[in-house]
This record gives sequence, structure tokens and C-alpha cells, in this order.
Amino acid sequence: PSDFPLLSLSQANLDALHAQRDFHTLYRLTPLQEGLLFHALHAPSSDQYTVQVEMTTSPDVNLVHLKDAWDRIVMQHSILRTSFAWSGLDCPVQLVHPSCDLQWSVSSYSQKAERRLLAYLIAKDRKSGFCFDSPSGLHRVQIVQFIDTTIILFTFHHIILDGWSVSNLVNQLIENYSARCSSNSIEPRNSLSSNDFQAYVNYLYRQPLAPLKDFWEAYLSGLTAANTDVFLPTLSGINSEFDLVEHSVTFTDISVSSLANFCRAWGCSSASLLQFAWGYCCSRYHCSKDITFGTTVSGRDAALDGVENMVGLLVSTVPVRIKLERGSIRDQVINHHKAMQDISRFSTSSLSDLQRLAQLPALFSHLFLVENYPLGQRDASSIEISSLVFHEKTNYPLTVWCSTSECISLLVSYDAKSFSRQYISKLSTLFKRVLLCILSGTSESLLVDIPLSVIGEDYDLISRFTRGPSRDGSNQNLCTLFASCAQSHLDLPAVEWQGSSISYSDLLSRVQKVSALLTSKGATRSSTIGVLLRRGIDLVASLIGTL
Repeated sequence: PSDFPLLSLSQANLDALHAQRDFHTLYRLTPLQEGLLFHALHAPSSDQYTVQVEMTTSPDVNLVHLKDAWDRIVMQHSILRTSFAWSGLDCPVQLVHPSCDLQWSVSSYSQKAERRLLAYLIAKDRKSGFCFDSPSGLHRVQIVQFIDTTIILFTFHHIILDGWSVSNLVNQLIENYSARCSSNSIEPRNSLSSNDFQAYVNYLYRQPLAPLKDFWEAYLSGLTAANTDVFLPTLSGINSEFDLVEHSVTFTDISVSSLANFCRAWGCSSASLLQFAWGYCCSRYHCSKDITFGTTVSGRDAALDGVENMVGLLVSTVPVRIKLERGSIRDQVINHHKAMQDISRFSTSSLSDLQRLAQLPALFSHLFLVENYPLGQRDASSIEISSLVFHEKTNYPLTVWCSTSECISLLVSYDAKSFSRQYISKLSTLFKRVLLCILSGTSESLLVDIPLSVIGEDYDLISRFTRGPSRDGSNQNLCTLFASCAQSHLDLPAVEWQGSSISYSDLLSRVQKVSALLTSKGATRSSTIGVLLRRGIDLVASLIGTL
């Protein structure tokens, strides 16, 4: 036990593990790994956090060399030779095995690539599940050969890898394949390389706890359930099986380079600007200036030697809090960027710890993830990966992946029982318009300069209220409809503005006073009435009263 100071294991525990499995070291799970293991054990038949990486390459790829390249990767990275144990232990552990037999399968079809067939094979693969107590049970490679292309499907559970690590693996696959093709062999390296994932875990648990607690107490101060329930007022539970479908859109009129140049001029990261734009969209839909959503940070602290090339689950899921304030958009984006830099430094806390700290059952109800995983350079003899597509499900009813690799694009995974496709489409369009407005503005631009409606929504709203007689034939005008609505909801809030609100009863009273005043001044149905007021409750009452 003294060989594993970060673990509370007895000698009997170690002897039992050695009797069951052949391993040469073991260590703790990261907080995120513990959460993912909990989800997997709680819902073993679920495909949540099953990640599939679909890589497209040429039909004449050498499968023998490709298999050797993959085997080389498995031996190089300890996380790909890892299993998990938890039964009878005070805390779950991950065990590194000296070897691992890669799950490798090949299927060939004498036809051109067909998306329907490939979708079927991908869906079938998702149902295969994982075996957490076996080093070969947490990842697999399936090769699908067509006469015009070859698909490499790399499937793994998120508990062992993050997106950055997958990018590292793909780049190493390209390198290994090239070496195998050019020299007919791959130069052997030490199977336990310097970027061993255990080094990261040890580093993680050596961080002092007091600064973490102080930072998160301040960051989450004043947060309420109303701030966290963006889009969904109620959630069914952490492992609810959602009817998840996808919506994707590419922003062809926003280039990656223009976004990068803009952010460089402002002194912020692309991720910070995208998160702020998304936060503004959330505030619009949720009618709140203080909202939260979840995101991931890389967890790759530059202080840890070799962290850039490490392979494992280094990311952390953290709450992002967007508080819209007075001042320019640039100032608010810069403030958010600084906050995200602090969050990255204090991202080692688990979500469960943060929930207890905030005294809330959940810190957010959806995820917004910014991804940028470029492929490395390759020579003429290397394998050509023409596309890299991720297929993933989380345990949230709404997850948005924003990619900035080759173009700006959104992939939205949403619960069809909670959201309509039209709703998600409008939300995506709003995000695009907000982003365009920010990018076309200046350092002095304000939030009020962002148009209030999604593209096309202005017309929808106008046409909805100018279709002529109502369907019930009553042909009621707006004043009559408002009075009827007010009488039915007298005690409910009608207007909210900067922390103040009035009920329908109070609004109706103010409207009637405005109308009576105008009538006393000689105004008639055909009179033109000018209204000049600042935004607020009085403006709403005056506008309705003039009608």
C-alpha cells in the first residue's frame, strides 16, 4: 500500500487485485473519470459517452501496416492498456496492464460507400458496449472497406480519452503508418512513454485544496436554480434516456481565420468569444442576465512537463457563468476570457463538489463545447485522412459542439421530446447572427446594438399578427385580446425590466390610465400619438394605452 500513497488500499485489496488481473501499476481516477464510471455502472445498457471517431481514407490503404501502426499506439500509451476496478474498494482505481490485444475487425463490400449502410454499421457498433474490467474492453477499431473508400471507425468510452488525445492519436497513427510503409518496420519505443497518464493524475491530486474552494465559492456566489435551468426548467434525472437527434449547420460566411484575427485584436481566445455569444443567446431565451452552461477545459497545465502530448482524459467539465452587464461587448468578452483563464487553473474540482459548494442539485442543464483538433502534417507515403467525424452522446438533453478546425460549424444533439427541430434551428440561427454582429462591430459596440430577432423572425412575428380575423371568427383586436389575457392572469407577472416587474393587474391599470388621459386631451381613434420614453415598464404601458 505504501507504493500507492494516493490510494486508500489495504494489502488484502492489492492481493485480491493481483490474483484477478495482471497489472504493473494502479492509480486513482480523475474526478471526471469517477463521474463517467458512475454513469456507466448506473445505466450499463446506455450508449452515453460512447465516442466513435469516423475517419475516411483511400481504398488502397495497407491494412497490415495500419494494424501495426495501431498496435504500436496501444503499446505506447498506458491509458489504452487500462482497466478499472471498484468492487469492494473504498474508491475506484485504474490498473495499467503490460499488454492489450486490440479489438480489430475488417468488413469489405463490393460497392461504393453508402451512407445508409455505414450509418447502420455505426449504430450496430454503438450497441456493443464496453467491458470496464478488461484492458481491451474499452476501445476497438473497425475497418469498413468499399471499392471507392475505406472507413476507419475508432470506438472508445470517454472515460479513457478526450478530443485532444484523439487528435494526438490520429497524428501518431499517420506517423506510424508512414514509418511502417517506408521502412517496413516501426522503431520500437519504451511502452511506458514519458507522457504516461499516471503522471497527470498524480499532478492533479497534488494541487492544494484551499485555493480551489476559495475561487469556486466566489465564482458561484449568488447562483440560484433559476440561473442554471436554461432551456429546461426541469430535468428528469442524471441518467434519463433521451431521444437524442442531431442538427448540424456550417457558417460559410464566417471563416476560421477572420474569427482568429478578430479575437487576436481583442486580446481573447476564440473559445471565449464563442462562449460569450452563446451565453447571450441563452440569456435571450431564458430572459435572464445571469445564466450558466457547462463546458470543458483542456486540463493541460503548461507547468506539467510533456502535457501537450499526453493521451488520456485530461479535460474537466466546469460551469461557465455569463453575467451580462453595462459596458461594451469587448469589455465583457475580455472579462469572460480572464474568468475562463482562472477556471482553467482551478478546474480540478469535481462537479459534485461544486454542487455541494453552491448548494444546488445541478450547476447547468446543457453543454456548449468548443473543439479544434487539427490533423498534423503528413508526407506522400502516409495515410491520407480526408475527414474526421465524431459521434458522441452525453447525459444532457442538449449538447452543442462548436468546431473551429476547418470552418465554423455547430453540431447540436438534442432531446426530440423536449425540443422541436424548428426551435433548435432558430437557436442556431440566433447564435450565428449574434456572432456576426459581434464580429462586424467595433470595440465600443454595446449589447443593445445586437438586433432583437433572429433572421426571418421579424417577418414571422408580423405575419402572425396580421393574418386577419382570428380562427374562432371573433376578429378581436389587440386591445381586446390584451384585456382578456390580463383578466385571466391578474396576479401573474406581465412585464419585467432591470429587476422590477408588475403584474397583469397593475399593467392593465396603467394602460387604462394612459387611455383615459389621452381621451381627456381630445385624442380619438384616428389621432396620431407620439411616444418618447426610455425602455422600461412605462413604455409598454404607454404603447398599449395609445391603442
